[in-house]
Amino acid sequence: RYQHQWYFGGRVNGSFPTSDTGNFLHRFGRGSKSIWDQPVTPVAAPETDRPSPREGHTAVLLKLSADPQALDLYQAFFGGKDGNGATTDNDVYLLRREDGGTLDADYKYTWSRLGVSEPLPPARSDHVAIDLGGFPGQMAIYGGLSQPSGGGPAVVREDFRKLSFNAVSQQWEWSTLPTSGGPGPRYGHAAAFVNGKMYLFGGSGAHNAAPTDSRVWVFTFDATFASGSWN
Repeated sequence: RYQHQWYFGGRVNGSFPTSDTGNFLHRFGRGSKSIWDQPVTPVAAPETDRPSPREGHTAVLLKLSADPQALDLYQAFFGGKDGNGATTDNDVYLLRREDGGTLDADYKYTWSRLGVSEPLPPARSDHVAIDLGGFPGQMAIYGGLSQPSGGGPAVVREDFRKLSFNAVSQQWEWSTLPTSGGPGPRYGHAAAFVNGKMYLFGGSGAHNAAPTDSRVWVFTFDATFASGSWN
């Protein structure tokens, strides 16, 4: 057994993932084990804790415990769209790997759904998510495209939100971060988090429009990651 990079969802040979392929977790060995292993289907109990086949979602690492030594590191998935382009899911799904039994030939992978207090952000795809670290962990999302399942106009989002654990209420919750002075509505963009700053590039401010600009936008978080400023 060895470490892997994980890949879930997305298109298969240009086609939207279906129920037979869209539940697979693809794994690529890290380090000297640079090979693709056979895909696996993580278990989910109940089955509703399994995310439906999707594309345009995000995944970041998220630690649930305040104990740095606790072995509770998950990959947190948010957003995405179905085969019709509809965005209807705003839950946070957690994927965890366990060693399994001593004689098991492979790891065990399990889906669960993170309980998050309302209000929840609108469902979306083609947004960005970053891992802010910490114990417990935190993640932030920016922008994205919301497309109702029953039709209607698509909405390009410009909200900036953070998911964190509230030690007072003992609940996971979403909070808002400043957007004034930032890039505005954006989807299909990319972002990276480095040394307390989020760097954002690309994306479109209107549905099916050309990229808005070629500027690199930078958001600098404050020491508590509760606020910050754009430049």
